[in-house]
Amino acid sequence: MLYTIQNEFLTVKIESVGAELHSIRHQNGCEYLWQGDPAYWGEHAPWLFPICSHLWEDRYLYRGRSYTLCSRNFTHKTDFSVLSHTASAITLALFADKQTKVSYPFDFTFTVSYRLEGEALHTSVTVQNNGTEVMPFSFGAHPGFNIPLESGSDFGDWYLDFGEESALDEILLSPNVYLDGRRIALPLTDGKLRLAHGLFTLDGRFFARVPNKVTLKSERSPRFITIDFPEAPYLGLWSKPYSDAPLLCIEPWHGLPSYDGIVDDMDTKNDMYRLLPAHKKIFQLTYTFG
Repeated sequence: MLYTIQNEFLTVKIESVGAELHSIRHQNGCEYLWQGDPAYWGEHAPWLFPICSHLWEDRYLYRGRSYTLCSRNFTHKTDFSVLSHTASAITLALFADKQTKVSYPFDFTFTVSYRLEGEALHTSVTVQNNGTEVMPFSFGAHPGFNIPLESGSDFGDWYLDFGEESALDEILLSPNVYLDGRRIALPLTDGKLRLAHGLFTLDGRFFARVPNKVTLKSERSPRFITIDFPEAPYLGLWSKPYSDAPLLCIEPWHGLPSYDGIVDDMDTKNDMYRLLPAHKKIFQLTYTFG
């Protein structure tokens, strides 16, 4: 079911399946969120939980058993329960059940809250461990945005501004799109990364040492999107490889893919949170639109 929250600046639509954003429209008439054209990418803004990206062979080990879990895991196709809904805010939750435990054998609650304040959309995600064992997980956001945001400009007219003092490391991927252990410095010009379709020839681009804030902007438009992602150690960028796709996904991640050729054991996998029983972890994201 599609729900709406709005204020004097923004009208936001959220689908209960996946607790996924479906539209972010400003009173200036701009639709900021990618609208899911299947010719390029049929989604809008899926949540990544309990893993980020690919596991080798789409499986992992835990306590001597093998589990299957693909990169588009159960969160994106499950109908969330609506816990509260006001004119400018909504909270939705996914609870562990028999179906989720087939691929992820833990008792959890995954809660997503959206709240409008001025031209900002505040997003809070809470992961709660309701079980009796330590719960390993990672988390990520995968929102897609329309590029260009305004007619009269092209994809290459837009850039990401990380701040003048930023110096990112790029996490390189193998030809199979898994980690291979290499990282290199990413050259930036005054903290800016200019967009180009040629950036995306293998898959996404992933970065470490990110400054936890980035702004998408153009010299040819006053419109912009600023994303604040406190604590996220990684940032991914994705557009459909070898295409002219008019979209860019900007993805704050708290995890990474598997290493090429290695089936992970969840007790030892890198870049995982390990949540104690009866504890919770809260992730904050803020999108500001102008």
